[in-house]
Amino acid sequence: MQLKNISVQKLVSECSLNRGTFYYHFKDIQDLVNWTYHTEITIPTHEYIKNNTDPEPQISKLVLNKLFEDKAFYTQALAMGGQNNLYDFMLEETKSNWACLCGRILNELKLPEQAVPDRIHVALESAMTYYCYGHFFATQQWVKNDMNIPPDIFAHMLDTAATKGLYSMVSEVIR
Repeated sequence: MQLKNISVQKLVSECSLNRGTFYYHFKDIQDLVNWTYHTEITIPTHEYIKNNTDPEPQISKLVLNKLFEDKAFYTQALAMGGQNNLYDFMLEETKSNWACLCGRILNELKLPEQAVPDRIHVALESAMTYYCYGHFFATQQWVKNDMNIPPDIFAHMLDTAATKGLYSMVSEVIR
């Protein structure tokens, strides 16, 4: 069954729930899809960023492997438009992941957030926006192209470009 054809009524009757229970937790099907993405991808990604100490973190590998693992679901979910759609939600979640990574970089450089000069914040914010959007739109294109590059290879390309670029930029601005 296509995701776009699933209604709240079909879902609750398959799960033997009533509509009230569904609406207590979610606004609509899109909200459920977004919650799924947040739970399966964003939360583990934030945990990985916070707890992993690899000099070259493999954040994209974590995300892309999960998208690939549930390829049919995420491909259909990203194709759905309308209010509260996954595409817009995913962009906000991606920004959140990058903010978390920037916090990690400042931590690794032993710079307490409050002590970071405005010029570094501005540069970091600009770089984060640049890499975030590039990463996000490249991932969207990868999904639209039926995930035709193996996730590990695509993730390595994204992570190499993004993390090395971001670390390099921050180090340069701090000097």
